Amino acid sequence: MHGLRKTLKRKMAREKRKLGLSKKMDEPTKLCRVDGCLVVYNPKDKDLFAWRNAEEAENLLGRVHQHAQNGAGKKALNHEQYIEERDKKLRSQIAKHEKRNKEMKADCL
Repeated sequence: MHGLRKTLKRKMAREKRKLGLSKKMDEPTKLCRVDGCLVVYNPKDKDLFAWRNAEEAENLLGRVHQHAQNGAGKKALNHEQYIEERDKKLRSQIAKHEKRNKEMKADCL
């Protein structure tokens, strides 16, 4: 009996969250005139919820994948690449400052 109550509470909470997420997706798509979709999948119940509708979500996801394949994300970095580039940049700045400090010390002497 207790397990059944927990299951019902979880299901109700999931439904409330889906409704809340749907409302949150509705605002920017209307106000900013952008395309958006929301897909919620529950593997236990094999329940698929798509905000707007599944066909629109599928079309939008297809456009996103096509955009990525066309090289739109060439400048995008993963975390490792970002840290490496940032490290290089900081090391070059340090080297410039050290060189300038040496020059200033030489001028003072």
